[in-house]
Amino acid sequence: MGDERTLLELNPSQLRNLRNWAASDLPHRALNLELRVRHEATAAETLEALGELIRAHEGLRSRLARDEAGRLVQEVLPPEVAASAARLAELVETAEHRDDGGDDWQPVPVPPGQGALRAVLFTRAAHVVAIKLTLSHVFVDALGAQVVARHLRQLLAGDVDPGFRAPRQAGAFARSPEDPMVVRNTEHWRKALADAPRSCTYGAVRREKEELCQEAHEPLDPEEAEGMEGACKELGISPHTAWVTAMSVVASRLSGSHRQVFKVTFANRLWPADFRAVAQLAQPVFALIDGSEDDSVRERAAKTARSLASAFQHGVYDANALLDWLNSETMFNGAAFQPAFEVNYLPALGPEEAGSLRLPETDEVHLATTGVDPHSGKPELVLVVRHLPEPHLWLTARRPVITHRDAPTVLQHCLAVIRALRDRPDTGLSDLPIPAFPDSGGLLRGHRSQVAVDLRMTRSLVESAPGVDACELDPVPGADGTVRIRARLRTRGRQEPAGLLAWLRREQPWFAGSVIPDDLVI
Repeated sequence: MGDERTLLELNPSQLRNLRNWAASDLPHRALNLELRVRHEATAAETLEALGELIRAHEGLRSRLARDEAGRLVQEVLPPEVAASAARLAELVETAEHRDDGGDDWQPVPVPPGQGALRAVLFTRAAHVVAIKLTLSHVFVDALGAQVVARHLRQLLAGDVDPGFRAPRQAGAFARSPEDPMVVRNTEHWRKALADAPRSCTYGAVRREKEELCQEAHEPLDPEEAEGMEGACKELGISPHTAWVTAMSVVASRLSGSHRQVFKVTFANRLWPADFRAVAQLAQPVFALIDGSEDDSVRERAAKTARSLASAFQHGVYDANALLDWLNSETMFNGAAFQPAFEVNYLPALGPEEAGSLRLPETDEVHLATTGVDPHSGKPELVLVVRHLPEPHLWLTARRPVITHRDAPTVLQHCLAVIRALRDRPDTGLSDLPIPAFPDSGGLLRGHRSQVAVDLRMTRSLVESAPGVDACELDPVPGADGTVRIRARLRTRGRQEPAGLLAWLRREQPWFAGSVIPDDLVI
């Protein structure tokens, strides 16, 4: 029995990631842990602790495999096979510790078809002084990585029974898209987003398949963090809610759009035992804030809290199916689906655990290249809040946001909202020192897609179609009270409306600020 092959269904979080990540990129989708060894341990003793760690967690004994039907699954190796001396020799390297602190902390590739981790032991005078542990993000999320750091420290210090097995294992979370709970939650999100805005317009640009983005990083001042915690208690909201509120207010002020869909990542850990699980469970959800231009900061925080609370119980769902549905022909409604912003809030299980997660070193402003997939639900404005254990903020912005304002300035806008929550929560959104983007006042509002439309970019979209020489756009009132856009086209040769519409649906996501006209007059 102990040597039987165990195959697990990939859960919705894993399926979402595997669809978004290129196969060649999978070995580099990893989390890097840095552990300083306080108790003197030899390499043999450290290997023994690593073996116990691997035995204890299915997530660390996993690799991607195929079942008899050829489907991708998570294979869990038996404990003694995964932690055998031969297996550890494949996974663990030893390097001499550098006294100048220049040890190589870059993550090593972890091919998920081979396993879930790699380790490097840094030694000095025959003792291990530090460990670099790189975990495959296919099998372990950021909270799971903190669990790994805590457990390994306890094993090295002798503070935990070597025979310990985690009460909740990866297999407990294995659910296919056909699982009844996954189906119910997916249907919940379809209903919740059926009438949601399709996107938020920060400006009009032609998107490229790869674009430069700006990343701004800032640690939160301890006094400011303490003041924020006090304000959250007084307002009856969580810090997570406060940061989502800040981004919602910033998006409102920059774009002039107040009814917004936002993206957050849920840890999907509901019970105490879940917080001791080593697994990949974190998954983004898309939720709606029904904001108004008349909101105060306090009122926007209350709306944000209600939105997050209603979403919390529905985090395990089929995100791939939801996004396919939102971008289907019947739901397209003139524009591809894209949330207004994203907040990824990573809490700390404890000070040491949070400090173990080694993050890339960044300057105040960092330029990076990012791939653009218009159907992936990836917004142009992203805030990551990590606790190390103090809050550290990473804001990433790409065009058209950075066409008008750089990432550090947008990050300061977020902090201005946090200070208003703390000091003047009844301040109206229009009274905050966050200027609107220059083009927001000239956008057409009221379209049935709830997108603020840039008519010039919409004209560019239509005129880029093969055979279309010119296009005139006329906004007209619709029977349902919304605005429709009528396009009068001058074309070369015969144009089939069905073929033209299919072409426009394919190209529209690459024309930020555009929509497909509701009526085409050829």
